[in-house]
Amino acid sequence: MTLPPQRREGLEAFIPSEITHVRVTVTSEDGKIVVALMTNGKAGLELADLQGVQSDLEHVSECCRRVVALANEDDTLAISLLDSASVRYRQCFKGGVRKLLNQAQVLKLSDVDVSLHDYFINRTDKYVAHSVNHLESPVSVVIPSDDRRMIYGHMVITFDFGKVSPDRASAFGAFVEAILREIVAPARAALELKFADEVAGLSVEEISALIPLSVRANLQGSDLLRNRKNKKAT
Repeated sequence: MTLPPQRREGLEAFIPSEITHVRVTVTSEDGKIVVALMTNGKAGLELADLQGVQSDLEHVSECCRRVVALANEDDTLAISLLDSASVRYRQCFKGGVRKLLNQAQVLKLSDVDVSLHDYFINRTDKYVAHSVNHLESPVSVVIPSDDRRMIYGHMVITFDFGKVSPDRASAFGAFVEAILREIVAPARAALELKFADEVAGLSVEEISALIPLSVRANLQGSDLLRNRKNKKAT
């Protein structure tokens, strides 16, 4: 089987929008069926990692846009959107097996509000991932008289740190858009060219050694994730 000529923008045009098969197959521009194969080349792996970061940031931006559109009309939905945005934003900078964004580079962007970045990172660390925060630690209190000889009342206090104003959500969304525009887009353009050159330079032996791409529903036991981690360790 002869594949169509390698295009400078990579193979994205061949990949379906939804993966529905255990073994992924794609149709090339000339109508031929091609079995997708994983590459462990440096540029290919970095481009795949950057795609994950881009998807996360686009999700964050959309969540912020929807919070602004709610205009304080649905606190439950707004908090849910912000929790989701926080988790996806944090994983661009911390943990996981993929290459992460350079935090120092992000915080050098023009007009950056460092407090917004810190807030959304800490929100996940303290308000989503752990029950060690005020939001999830209500306290029972009594209200004594000044001389402490009688009690005026009692109540349970919950500290509501989950909400973010539409203005701050809008500012954070604009900041994330700046990351996508000024950092992710240029890096992706450069990696797409490197990936195209990397693939074009594969030898027959290297092509024969490529691993067929398999996707399992259980991501925790995914061969794909294990293969990626092992390749990065070598």
